[in-house]
Amino acid sequence: MHRRMPSNLYSGFYSGDDLREVYSERFRHVISLSEIRAKWDKEGPEAPFVECGVDEPDYVSMTTEENAYYFYWRSMVRKGKYLKSSRGYLFLFATEIINTDTDAERNLRMLVNVVRVYSSMDQFLLDGMADACITYAKINGLKVPAVERAGDFSAVSYLVTGALREDPISPIPDRVAGRLLYAADQQYMDRDHPYGDLLTECLRRIEAYECERGGKRIVEALGPVRRIQYEVYKEFPYMGSRSRVAVEALDLSNGSRARDFLRVALKTLLRAVRIREGLPAPLPANYPAAWRIIISDTVKDWVNGRWRTEDLTEEDLVLDMSSVRAARKDLDAVSGMMATEEDDHEDPQPQEQSAENKEDPWKVFSSMLDDRHRNYLHAALKGDTASFLRKEGMRMSAAEERINTAAMDTVGDIVVEDGRIIEEYEEDIRGALGWM
Repeated sequence: MHRRMPSNLYSGFYSGDDLREVYSERFRHVISLSEIRAKWDKEGPEAPFVECGVDEPDYVSMTTEENAYYFYWRSMVRKGKYLKSSRGYLFLFATEIINTDTDAERNLRMLVNVVRVYSSMDQFLLDGMADACITYAKINGLKVPAVERAGDFSAVSYLVTGALREDPISPIPDRVAGRLLYAADQQYMDRDHPYGDLLTECLRRIEAYECERGGKRIVEALGPVRRIQYEVYKEFPYMGSRSRVAVEALDLSNGSRARDFLRVALKTLLRAVRIREGLPAPLPANYPAAWRIIISDTVKDWVNGRWRTEDLTEEDLVLDMSSVRAARKDLDAVSGMMATEEDDHEDPQPQEQSAENKEDPWKVFSSMLDDRHRNYLHAALKGDTASFLRKEGMRMSAAEERINTAAMDTVGDIVVEDGRIIEEYEEDIRGALGWM
């Protein structure tokens, strides 16, 4: 049962919507499994749209009007109709589904569809919902759906590895591909081009070229594939017994062989597209000449209409091998990442231009955070995250996940845990955020 909020609670400090957000933050986790089950089958009659005034609500923290619209909206989702919605309704819907295991296949299909339909809404929430799709499928023994985004980088690794394992390589979604880039190059990945599909086609052609020469498939060359675990449903109240889920994935951490190969492939692709269109482009990266030619030819075929993104479903690949063989001498001079024989030494990693190497990763990290998450770090430095979270209506796990995701992509490690800055990074954080 929910605890009703006493009329005088916080009354001297908050009122109206602020009071409701404090209530939701303080009592969010008391939503019970029995209450979700009791309301899961409820159908809602038509009701007018009203914006949900709480970002992470339960049934009690929503007004009568909000509850009425939520149940109507949910009824329409079940019928395949997607009405106007808001962040709070999506959050509650995901919370209900992850705590419901009856008709799991239908539930998963609805959750995937909601993530796709409302893709332009709160990006951080939808990334968490996409992760929930993967976790829900794994926990309930279902085939993992081809979700188009991911928040947890373990989920990114899992999705990319799954695509590379398919023969031919299956499409890598734009948003998932974009997470392979470092922050300095993400600005070039606009939404006007099908970069995920282009990257997939480039990788297919590179793989076909290498296999023709007796090399390995990409996933084998970049391996080994390892078993990793990540925390389940970090963004939502979950009442199940599972705290982690295991998946198989390549090591795509910063500086790993697989991450560098894929990142530089995408960066080379971005450069080829943007230079062709006269747009600012990322600095050139050190990549074997034959692979650069394959990427350039793929872009040329796409621009000239000889290849379309729809062709990704076709098994036959058409390669312009004459231009590729012209660069064979250059390719042979590079230690092959896909050589069939095992070398005693590590393969050289692509080296970036010196100007890019000099970019301070802590400054890049700072630029990836909005004011709320920068202020959370400030509160963590002062040892006062509890009052900050109450004031902002944020959850610690959600705030730290966003911050640590940015940190992993830039400095290669997490920087905050359980409301405290990792001690060895305190001075770096102060310097990057201007709090020396």
